[in-house]
Amino acid sequence: MTLFIDKRILIFDENVFMGNLLQSIISAFGVGQLTVCRKWDEAKFYIKEIKYDCIFCDWSNWPDAELECLNYVRSSGQANDPTTPVIIISGNTALQNVLACRDMGCTEIVLKPISPVHVFDKLYAALFNPREFIVLENYTGPDRRRKKGNYAGFDRRSEVSLGQSDIDRLLGGEDVES
Repeated sequence: MTLFIDKRILIFDENVFMGNLLQSIISAFGVGQLTVCRKWDEAKFYIKEIKYDCIFCDWSNWPDAELECLNYVRSSGQANDPTTPVIIISGNTALQNVLACRDMGCTEIVLKPISPVHVFDKLYAALFNPREFIVLENYTGPDRRRKKGNYAGFDRRSEVSLGQSDIDRLLGGEDVES
């Protein structure tokens, strides 16, 4: 597959098993250059020094170093390119966590257990169907609206764990039914 041959991707995952799994999946897509970091200091160095086409961060604990990673890319003024797509990998899909991630400017979220199909779909969307990038005083990241139209809203106070399709709709500005 040559679709991603000219792409440079960084994976930040402190868990060796998950990092290796994600690396294997992304490598199978034919990515040109893949950097894998296990430590936050290493990831921060690369994010500052090198322009990546996409960054994958595993978010196993809320909040954790990966939250710092997303904030560093979007808001620190130190990242090589704050508009770089950031894809979060997580098994924790409580609504308030997904909203926090979205509000910090993540591009996509892939639900664990990960599958090659979901990783491919999110990587493809981030690279080849990017949303307009927004820089405001209190938000930096992709436009949260994938579909333009009226927002019906949802109850943000409910304690709901979301599935992958719910997360996709939420990131796209659509209503998520509880």
